[in-house]
Amino acid sequence: MIEDLLKKRRNISFFKQDKIPEKQMIKQIMEKAQELTPHKNNFWHYDIDVYGPEHVKQKKKLAMSTVCGKHKNDNDRWQGATDQQWKDLEKVYDDWLLYHAGDESKNYIKDDHWHFNGQVNAPYLLAYYPAPAKMRESQKHGYAWESGKLADTFEQIGKVHKDQFNQQCGMNAMVTSLLAVEQGLDVSFCKCYFYHPMVHNDITHRPGLAFTLGIGYGDYEKFNHKSWVQKPSIDEVIRWQ
Repeated sequence: MIEDLLKKRRNISFFKQDKIPEKQMIKQIMEKAQELTPHKNNFWHYDIDVYGPEHVKQKKKLAMSTVCGKHKNDNDRWQGATDQQWKDLEKVYDDWLLYHAGDESKNYIKDDHWHFNGQVNAPYLLAYYPAPAKMRESQKHGYAWESGKLADTFEQIGKVHKDQFNQQCGMNAMVTSLLAVEQGLDVSFCKCYFYHPMVHNDITHRPGLAFTLGIGYGDYEKFNHKSWVQKPSIDEVIRWQ
């Protein structure tokens, strides 16, 4: 049941690195999501870059730029950080991984409230970006295009609209996540990161990144963050008119 899938889906902090889903499974999930996600007028306002298991170094740099918890508001500090501070941050990140792997000698991680969004190290990381143009070359055929009616009906057929980009990203990612959970996989979203040349990675360097969606098998033997924020009441969100 779809309700069971929705209940099972949750954000996690760690994915197993020794149990990797088959690439073909991920491709099938994404292709099915493309078929099933509604897209206004059949125009896709977004692109998805997929970073597979081979992109370990890219994901590490991204993970370092997700520093959060007590140090989340240090982003201004990181923007003006020295080379030594970046080396220190990398050591903290490496120690953070060791601490959550059971190394009690790294307890300062907990005491000083260091945390990173480790879910970006998922075996498959989907990154959502604005498309260069909403209409693709493969759509330029058939009667609607050749007669000129398509261009007459839709002004600025190449323009990507920010509102539709955001809407479509969210819709596709949710469909993708439910299809992945249906296959016994785990998923995790991330929006908290910054870009700096000292932690350069192609994922955050490309402009317009909406968010990332990690897919793999969750490592539930490690700490997985849960939001402490209370959900609003239904009446505060849904208003019958």
